[in-house]
Amino acid sequence: MTNKEKAEKILDRYLTGKANTKERKLVDKWYYSFKSTISRDEQSRKQLEEELFKAIVSQIDHNETPTFKLLPYLKYAAILLLVSAAGIASWNWKSNGKPAAAYMIISTAKDQQKKIMLQDGSVILLGPLSQVKYPKRFKSDKRIVELLEGRAFFNIHHEKQRPFSVLLPNQLYTHVLGTSFTINAYKRSERIDVAVSSGKVAVGNDAKLLGVLVKGEQLLYNKTTRKSTVSLLVQPVRSLIFDNSPMSEVLATLQSAYGIKISVQPGLKLEHLKFTGTFSTSQQPGKILWLLSRIHHFNIDASADDKTFKIFMN
Repeated sequence: MTNKEKAEKILDRYLTGKANTKERKLVDKWYYSFKSTISRDEQSRKQLEEELFKAIVSQIDHNETPTFKLLPYLKYAAILLLVSAAGIASWNWKSNGKPAAAYMIISTAKDQQKKIMLQDGSVILLGPLSQVKYPKRFKSDKRIVELLEGRAFFNIHHEKQRPFSVLLPNQLYTHVLGTSFTINAYKRSERIDVAVSSGKVAVGNDAKLLGVLVKGEQLLYNKTTRKSTVSLLVQPVRSLIFDNSPMSEVLATLQSAYGIKISVQPGLKLEHLKFTGTFSTSQQPGKILWLLSRIHHFNIDASADDKTFKIFMN
């Protein structure tokens, strides 16, 4: 049974005097919310109020079964609002009748990671056992994401007039314009860590600014003492394992692991390219990209310091 059918059934039970106490309260709640959430002309409003009033009075005072029917378009509007009030549909209305902001909540399981493309072009690589919340569309003056749990790498699209903030547990936040950084904020851990791969990241809490980090720096925040320290990053050697992974995921992982920037020639599609294999962070990123280019027949151009790479086709 669909949400609409469920709503129609509840509404019909109310109009035929068969609704239970919970259902009657639900329809009553709908009736009062109807006044402030649906725009309509005065004649239709009065007609609906009169019909509903007759139905309620006949049920309470005379235990009669009302026989009227709502106008088709009004009944459809009633169904939408009833579904919302009952919590059996996804519509969420504000008192002014406009839809509330739509949010996405993405979670990962153990040994799972997900790549999330945000509406502004920014990318989130969500680590295992992690959860992030973000709006489907950012506001015109700011971009806010919540890391509810776990680890995530953020590669933020630069927008000078619209800063990007990540809200963290324990009232912490990060504030950037365009950069890449990693956050570890697992609930079971005593610390929250912020490590910067490129650009600058401001970190603070509800009381003060804790520090401004640059590339190669990390901030360690103790949840118990509420104290933080800033230090240089020490990158441990680790394996980068890929199993039939799309090239976009491979490139995003390399950017996260090495703190490099990899751009792709506009219009060049890499999603159909897959890679299975293992690299080590002890290898140079330029060498890894060169090997990938030999396998998949694309070209790479590297900056003098091997920190920026461009993938293109002749």
